[in-house]
Amino acid sequence: MSEVDLTCNRGDTTEWELVVSKNGIAVDLTGAKIWMTGRRNRGGSVVFQRTSDALGGITIDPDQVVNPGVAVIKLATSSTSGLASETVTLFYDIQVKTLTDLWTVNYGDLVVTPDATTETE
Repeated sequence: MSEVDLTCNRGDTTEWELVVSKNGIAVDLTGAKIWMTGRRNRGGSVVFQRTSDALGGITIDPDQVVNPGVAVIKLATSSTSGLASETVTLFYDIQVKTLTDLWTVNYGDLVVTPDATTETE
């Protein structure tokens, strides 16, 4: 488990590549589930949650032989667009569940910076 702080712009679609490892060795994510949850604070209400379920926003690389441990987290526009138009710091974590284990692979602050452009049509 490691502390990793992330940033994004309010209302933007943002992607992060995740490489899941244990003891320095990439984990085969075949059949695994992944969750990323953002909260205002550790015990606060959920602001967003992305999952590796169908259309959940997290895609596990289908070729775990060539790309073991690789997944892409896509934070949808709606995940942060409802936040105040000021810098907001959320607490997030990423959890992975394989057939035998469940653990938190990353956690930290997600700093959401305000956007200047709000019209996109």
